[in-house]
Amino acid sequence: MREAKLKVLMAGGAIAAASWIGGCAGSGEQKAQANKPSDVNAGLNALARGDQPTQEELQKFIERSAIDMEELKQAQAERERRLAQARLAHAELPENKPVEAEAAPAPAESAASAEAPAPSLSLNAEARKAEQSTQDRVKALAAELRRAISDRADDPESAMPRYLALAMLEMLAASEQGVNTDGLSLPALDKLTDKERAAINSVRDLLEALAKDPASAGDPQRVAELFARSMEALSGAQNVHIARAELCSKVEAFGRFKPFEGTQFLAGQSNRVIVYTEVEKYAYRDLAGDGANSGGDRWSVELSQELRLYNADGSMLAWRKPEETVIEKSRNKRRDFFITQMIELPRTLTVGPYSLKVIVRDRVGGGVSEAVIPVSIVADRALVNAGESKTQ
Repeated sequence: MREAKLKVLMAGGAIAAASWIGGCAGSGEQKAQANKPSDVNAGLNALARGDQPTQEELQKFIERSAIDMEELKQAQAERERRLAQARLAHAELPENKPVEAEAAPAPAESAASAEAPAPSLSLNAEARKAEQSTQDRVKALAAELRRAISDRADDPESAMPRYLALAMLEMLAASEQGVNTDGLSLPALDKLTDKERAAINSVRDLLEALAKDPASAGDPQRVAELFARSMEALSGAQNVHIARAELCSKVEAFGRFKPFEGTQFLAGQSNRVIVYTEVEKYAYRDLAGDGANSGGDRWSVELSQELRLYNADGSMLAWRKPEETVIEKSRNKRRDFFITQMIELPRTLTVGPYSLKVIVRDRVGGGVSEAVIPVSIVADRALVNAGESKTQ
């Protein structure tokens, strides 16, 4: 700002100097007309008469010229601002329309008319575009994404991610449009396995519940219930899994047992141990329609366990405990399950390392899980620590 004012003062000074020089050149003629009435601008008259202006008069003249030029610049800037506003309001205003010079700011009526232009077709079109609902935009975007995802239908490796994405898009559209989610259907799931189909259906059920009741998404307890229900629905599609397998001296209940400190056993004698196995992700059999169920139980867990003892490299089966089936019935679904088997390792085992393989099969879900417990047969009693146990 200071630099702009300096430029204005310099411009004013240049004008004053030019006027003074012009006055000196014509001093003789002007003196002859000294008796004429004075003009409006006393400073210019003095210069025209050839009188030498004082320093104070010259300074005042320069300052007045600078102020006049500053006001002129401000008036021009104001006119340009109003014109820019009018151009924004009127989409059809020509860009190259010449600016008419104005000696003074435009009247209030003209300014008011520029600020409140008549409605135009372009403004109406913009208004109609702005009125497009969020639901319509979501619907259009979901349809576009659905087409893009479906274009990769021939890629077998992306089948599962594609179906998951399509399920989410369907539920998003349903929540925005109020569509009956029961009427939604995915493309044929022929490229998915039975377990993958179950996973897709579980995700859809979860999303459907959230779409029907969006407020539940902010309730942690409600969300936990929905996830638990989904996990329960997937229990039949999961593979049974051995969570823990230990050799113990005593087992009291689930999670309460005394495992051996080590698994070194003395050669030439029978060694009795308890195999403790914790199992998870097992399937349930629904006994509701079972006429033979007279105890009032609703659910049944049916697992079998087999034990095999191999040499160190797994090339030879040294010992085997045949498969035994365990069936547990209950009114509610069990949240924990364990299997115990008392075994006796034969005295005929030779010295060396072995691997005890525990194999659990789910008779309801059809899954299989395995775990390996390292075992050693030693000849030196000092190396045996299997007799010592710790409480778990």
